[in-house]
Amino acid sequence: MTLVSKSNSSKRQLCIVLLSCVLIMGAILGYYKTRENENDTFTKVRIVKPGLAPQWKLKELQYVKMLIQDTVHYNATIPESKEEFARLMPSGGHQVHIDDDDNNHTGPYTVALFHQLKCLDIISQAYRIQSYPGELERHCLNYLRQSVLCIADNRLESVRSPVGPRIVSFSSDYICKDWSAVYDAAEVNHKAYKAAKAKM
Repeated sequence: MTLVSKSNSSKRQLCIVLLSCVLIMGAILGYYKTRENENDTFTKVRIVKPGLAPQWKLKELQYVKMLIQDTVHYNATIPESKEEFARLMPSGGHQVHIDDDDNNHTGPYTVALFHQLKCLDIISQAYRIQSYPGELERHCLNYLRQSVLCIADNRLESVRSPVGPRIVSFSSDYICKDWSAVYDAAEVNHKAYKAAKAKM
């Protein structure tokens, strides 16, 4: 092998090593940038349109099939329903702790899904103890009414049922947003919030 071919071979090897280093660095930076974006998912609020309620910046929710039917659970007339409703909340409760995109506001937000479930629990408790509805129960009834109107579910439900001719039969499969992703994000948020609070 001549001196020129050794020099070309060394240059080629050096180029391969440098190119490999650049690719490895790019992969490492890409990995950390992806991780950073994943963390943003649980700590940032996205303002969809100015003047509208902020939305939690989650990855797009997938759709799942859910069988809608009557259940023996969440029966407000029995004491066990209190525990069943409590289990509907993530471990951190119905609040998440996040910053808005402009860092103008840091603090707890209530995710609408959990707020709605919390309101169902409050109404159920009032029903169970047969108390006269107070301001909180009235708030919940109005909030749930407005939430239902906002969703404007236009699925058709049969009015035929073995129980009677005018009873709505809603036992069927529905396609719903995957609520478990919201729960998972809330759990990650709660752990991050607890860890940040412990460092203070």
